[in-house]
Amino acid sequence: MRKLEKIDKKEIPNNRSEVRCFCVGRNEGKRLPFFIKYHKELGVDRFFYVDNNSSDDSIEFLLGQDDVHVWKTDQSYQESRYGYDWQEALLKKYGVEQWCLLLDADEFFFFPYSDKGVPIQDFVTYLEKERARVVTSMMLDMYSDKSIKDTHLRKNEDLFSICPFFDAPKDVKSFFRTKPQKSSHAIHLKGEGVRSRVFSTYACMRKFVFIKYDEKWTSKILHFFEEEGKSSSVRTILFHFKFLDNFSNYVQESVKRNCHWNDSSEYKAYMTKLKKEPNLYLYDKDISARFRGTKDLIERNILTYVNYAENPRKSVLDYVRYFFENRFIKIVRKLLNRNQRKILTTTGRMDGFGSQYSAIISGLAYCRYHDYIYRHTPFRSPRRKAAYWFDADEGNKFVGFKSDQDDDSGREVDIIEKDVYEPFRQDYHCFFTMEVLREIRSMYYSTPKPHKCKYDVAIHIRLGDLLLPDHECKSESARFYAKKRIISLGRYKKLISLIKQKNPEFTICIYSQGPLEDFKELQQENVYFSLDTDLMTTFHEFVTAPRLVVAPSTLSRVAAIISEGKVLVFPHEFWMNPSCLGWKSIRDEYGEDV
Repeated sequence: MRKLEKIDKKEIPNNRSEVRCFCVGRNEGKRLPFFIKYHKELGVDRFFYVDNNSSDDSIEFLLGQDDVHVWKTDQSYQESRYGYDWQEALLKKYGVEQWCLLLDADEFFFFPYSDKGVPIQDFVTYLEKERARVVTSMMLDMYSDKSIKDTHLRKNEDLFSICPFFDAPKDVKSFFRTKPQKSSHAIHLKGEGVRSRVFSTYACMRKFVFIKYDEKWTSKILHFFEEEGKSSSVRTILFHFKFLDNFSNYVQESVKRNCHWNDSSEYKAYMTKLKKEPNLYLYDKDISARFRGTKDLIERNILTYVNYAENPRKSVLDYVRYFFENRFIKIVRKLLNRNQRKILTTTGRMDGFGSQYSAIISGLAYCRYHDYIYRHTPFRSPRRKAAYWFDADEGNKFVGFKSDQDDDSGREVDIIEKDVYEPFRQDYHCFFTMEVLREIRSMYYSTPKPHKCKYDVAIHIRLGDLLLPDHECKSESARFYAKKRIISLGRYKKLISLIKQKNPEFTICIYSQGPLEDFKELQQENVYFSLDTDLMTTFHEFVTAPRLVVAPSTLSRVAAIISEGKVLVFPHEFWMNPSCLGWKSIRDEYGEDV
């Protein structure tokens, strides 16, 4: 096993009846005593632990346990595909045709009635009767009613007593589908859970951590399972204890090492929030639920009742009864509701503020045009290095958007779109009528706003993410598209000259990113610069500027839609007909092109 070194001298028996736990961790000395104790009490027979270069006493503790085997590695977590390679190497040697738990040291497996003393061996017997090889688990983030930094864990202390709270999920049914799951169908609990509520981020919350391992499987099984008929109908939970007093230090280290998926964007979101609120609380008396065991989780529809004494393989009559009790009723309800107005929501993309706001207002305009009901999906913090990165909570408060009053929250959404392009591909005036514009502006001004623009002309120059190095662009088309949207500073210099010829008394402000020396050729009398300014302040100054020069950017485009001032565009670089909203091209305003 390349890059893994076994450091204990214990023999590993060839015993197919054992339930084995394969775990990866780094500096988990505080959690490990309870982690081992908890899973031993479940009935786990043997542990295989990979330590990723810990500097605490993790290894010393593990070596003192009779049924724990320890490997160490100094390979980077990212290089190992986030620990998957290490687990896969051990599984192929010690886990084939055995029931195995695949965990991190902060994850605790829970199956129905395990809290009532049902051993994992009885659970395995039930799964074998089902002829299942894989169990689906929903991850639930646990937290305390104290601030994160005051949530202390002492060795051997019960984590469930320290962090007994979680955000109860609503969309449970789609989590526990037994059909094959392809990578594009990963479930993230978007819009739900404490990560979304507090940090405006999310992670994949569905895992397949309890499996009867087949050597042809890869570690991809953890998130995506693609074999028909092998998944159990039993729902299980993966309790996740991330939010302890060392969380802030762990986040900073993770960002510094850049060791997590997607450029550690999730951890960057954590760090941003913790810097703003060092005494951050996750507990919310109106949302947080206390863990009370299997019975409560069944009542919440998170777990389902399991009778370990019965045969889980159903008869034809059982399936007929299930169809009439469940599917038939739903079909009838759908037929009865088919004449109701459709509900549409736009989820937006994990992009900058302008792109997500554009998706929201285009969704509203599309609903008004087609007489649909609009259901609002909140902003999410960008997952990539956007030029205008923003905190989603602030964005949601800032725009004041909400669902229609006649939206029935009990109904499922009929149409879910990431974005609705039709309002931007046909004539604007068909969609963005005066009534729609008034509605958007009314919601926008329903929340507090920063100061208005004090300049006569606001010019948006988009650079930022368009000037990323080529290796940070996802594809050749992305590089081409980004460079196509850059307007040279020479053209802006000519534009400023035209403005001054017509209105020499005007004050002009350039809004962009980067150091002032990058804009030397634009520096002159009555020309000011707002560089790397707070996003919400910049956006509101765009909205309130008497004259706004829009860049090829959704940020200033959306501001222009809300604005009641004069809007000027570079016609050849823009992707719609500006005259539909009363906007003017620079040529029409000043008599010549720039």
